[in-house]
Amino acid sequence: MYRWIRGGMEVLKARLRFCGFSAIILLGTALVPLAPTTGIAAAAISLSFFWSVALSGAIYALPIDLFGAGRAGFGVAALTCAYGFMQAFLSPAIGGVVDRFGFSAVCIALSFTPLIGVAILRLSLR
Repeated sequence: MYRWIRGGMEVLKARLRFCGFSAIILLGTALVPLAPTTGIAAAAISLSFFWSVALSGAIYALPIDLFGAGRAGFGVAALTCAYGFMQAFLSPAIGGVVDRFGFSAVCIALSFTPLIGVAILRLSLR
């Protein structure tokens, strides 16, 4: 992302491109249940977590780009609050899916959510 910015790309465009890139890589999370060994599964989960955090870092920087440093605190607080509410309401449902259908269903379903989220973000910033 920083290479794109240093190369002259607009900061917001570079962040959104990085978010899209991360979301595409996170589609690989759907393959975790197919890992032949626990070591490979652990490595795949670690990579998935890495790209999730990288995507989050780019998203949490967006309020600074959109609203300026002086007004970004509210945007970051809103993102954090939304994430907390999402976890509070979705975690029990995810647990129910795991209990009923297994971990594979969750890996497959949730591998698409970053891509859907980035698409919604891109559409909302137009």
